[in-house]
Amino acid sequence: MIKPKALSEVLASACTGGVTSALLVHSDGSLLAYAGPSERDAHVHGAIAANAWSVYDKNGTPMVSMLVQIEDGAVFTARVTPVLALCLVAGADVELGVLRQKGLALREYLEGPLKQL
Repeated sequence: MIKPKALSEVLASACTGGVTSALLVHSDGSLLAYAGPSERDAHVHGAIAANAWSVYDKNGTPMVSMLVQIEDGAVFTARVTPVLALCLVAGADVELGVLRQKGLALREYLEGPLKQL
């Protein structure tokens, strides 16, 4: 069983090197856990990620991961379980490859424990 505090600590460990927020989002857009400066921003990023995820699923192509450049940085999203996704939000100074690798490593770390939920 995953403890909420431990999950938040794991997400917070990703918030280094220009990554400003890390969140775990349900496919319906609800926020399961987050680490970052603003809960409001976490809800916004989570809703956007869930919306993009639903577009993939409606087209019959299950989302595995996506990397989107935004005005002031980038957002990496990766499916962790059939209903949960990990999102990492980074500033413009973070290289996209580094953000992707950090996200994939964190997804792999969380995958086993979260599949038990």
